[in-house]
Amino acid sequence: MKTTFVLAALIISFSCYSQSDDNQNTPSMKVTFGAGVSLMSKFKRGNVDEFYQRIAPDPTNLPDDGANGFKFLSIGFQSSAQGKPILGLELQLTLTHPSRAIWGENTGYGYATDMYFSAKFVNVALKLGLPLSSRGYFVVEPGIDMGFMNGKVGIYNSLASYTQEFYEERAIGIGGHAACGLDLPLGNVFVIALRAGYRFVKIDESHADASSDTGYSTFYVNGVDGETLKVDWSGMYMTAGIILLLGKK
Repeated sequence: MKTTFVLAALIISFSCYSQSDDNQNTPSMKVTFGAGVSLMSKFKRGNVDEFYQRIAPDPTNLPDDGANGFKFLSIGFQSSAQGKPILGLELQLTLTHPSRAIWGENTGYGYATDMYFSAKFVNVALKLGLPLSSRGYFVVEPGIDMGFMNGKVGIYNSLASYTQEFYEERAIGIGGHAACGLDLPLGNVFVIALRAGYRFVKIDESHADASSDTGYSTFYVNGVDGETLKVDWSGMYMTAGIILLLGKK
């Protein structure tokens, strides 16, 4: 974490002293706003399958990946000088499907289960762009990610009028990502951004539990002890988006 802040400070210093083509004494820096969607996204799921097989009426039933398309928004800044390397810093927000990134429903003999998990990731990413002959940039983008997970585990028995529902609370994990791709300028204001990368974030399941000393508990995969339930959101992804550049030419 300390290394990231040092690098961010170096970027800010570089941006403040970088020179534009029009006036060598004028700083060259642009504010960036971005948005896009995933072309492909995968995640490992962790031990969700083993946990669900234990609680589902049919142990051969597995949760579905559901709608796994990620969407993202970003804000940041970057140095700007045509034909020269660019340095930047972005704050990004990435969202999975609101409730069906991982989900499962199973019913049998009056017994039913309903489970889903989704997540959002907030990350700080460094951006290094190397100019290409076609006026585009080859971009390398490492970052530190913080994941926030929401979800539900529901267990129902209609014969015994039994209902238990647990909702995720304080389910947070820290990881990172590394990506590379292309920035393709459309004039001086808009840029098409293409990225391919890998995200590594694991989040411990956490739900309210009045019987716990902390007020929160995590499910055990096998029931009462051993390995706790962890959702692994790590995996490869590809995104396409557009960036708006605001600032002096």
